[in-house]
Amino acid sequence: MASSDKPEIVDRDVKEKEKKDDKDEDKGGFIEKVKDFIQDIGEKIEGAIGFGKPTADVAGIHIPSINLERAEIVVDILIKNPNPVPIPLIDINYLIESDGRKLISGLIPDAGTIHAHGEETVKIPVVLIYDDIKNTYDEIKPGSIIPYKVKVDLIVDVPILGRLTLPLEKTGEIPIPYKPDIDVEKIQFQKFSFEETVAVLHLKLENKNDFELGLKDLDYEI
Repeated sequence: MASSDKPEIVDRDVKEKEKKDDKDEDKGGFIEKVKDFIQDIGEKIEGAIGFGKPTADVAGIHIPSINLERAEIVVDILIKNPNPVPIPLIDINYLIESDGRKLISGLIPDAGTIHAHGEETVKIPVVLIYDDIKNTYDEIKPGSIIPYKVKVDLIVDVPILGRLTLPLEKTGEIPIPYKPDIDVEKIQFQKFSFEETVAVLHLKLENKNDFELGLKDLDYEI
């Protein structure tokens, strides 16, 4: 027998591995085709029925009340629903942080429903307790102004599309008030008699904050 007529010897393991690789490639290609088909069908259904992804934006941040102990913050979220049916707002996750330090976080479940082809402003009330912040972070000093970032995740349930998460962010600054020093400098009597006494009280107020303070009223007792 000539050398060219010798049978080719192939390792069985190598041959089986090649067959397995071919099957994996065929399988992977088939799965990708199925995914593309499903995505294409979903987009066509979405376009035909008119379902779309809702949009959301932070419309504003308000501080209706602030004093030496706490600050009340209200975050307004404007949500627009382009769909022909109402969509439920399942959960609202929120977080307020300052330079990566968590100040407060929470969850609002079952936050309502957004009407079909409508928009809704959802209000998220948050209360910052200054003592909690100062006890947690020593570097946050009373009287300072700190930056903050509000992070909100809206979880909605849209027909055809399923559950969607709409992430939002907004930044700003908030003061950490510190009570001013008040001292009685002197009492100056202008009139003194058996009928009446008129005196002028001189007070010294020292503002130790990095921002201006307005004097709203003055209560006193003699």
